[in-house]
Amino acid sequence: RVRSSAASDVYKRQIHKVPFTIFKILAVILFILGALLINYRKTNFEKHKENKIPWIGLAILFGFCPPIQNVANHQLGAQVQSSFLASLISFIVGFIVLTILTLIINRSFRITKIDNHGKQIRPIYFLGGVLGVGFITINLIAVSIVGTATITILGFLGQIFIAQIIDHFGLFGIPKNRINPRIILGLVLIILGIILL
Repeated sequence: RVRSSAASDVYKRQIHKVPFTIFKILAVILFILGALLINYRKTNFEKHKENKIPWIGLAILFGFCPPIQNVANHQLGAQVQSSFLASLISFIVGFIVLTILTLIINRSFRITKIDNHGKQIRPIYFLGGVLGVGFITINLIAVSIVGTATITILGFLGQIFIAQIIDHFGLFGIPKNRINPRIILGLVLIILGIILL
């Protein structure tokens, strides 16, 4: 098979070791402070503290996954010499795992057009799969160009910004949570962290 030179160049780049400097430590501290400022809701957290703490822990634990996934998918792409094939393999493996979990937990693949509140499920809610393809494939390619930490942080920044827009306007039917000075300060700290990184 004939490979494009651009695709070949991507896999010629190796993921190199990058020293962990004082600036990176400071960047991580700024990220944490920024994230805490953005997500801190005193009354809500205190009211539901017992329910939220395990989920916060799981969110942090599974937050380890994207950087590892980026590197693993990149190396898979190098082996099969195709970013799209590597993404496809990744999604097939994910599909198999989710199929098994669905059979264990739900014991059914039945999809209804009406949710628990009597509302029809809108087609736009199925957009997640398409967005997932773009996210996985771009990260797979970019990890060797900008580095694992940088691509993860930039992805995090994009997620934070779009999450704030969704919250502010109450898009997709979620409750509105207006942007305020505390959230803006949190975003500024995260941006400063990215500059240091």
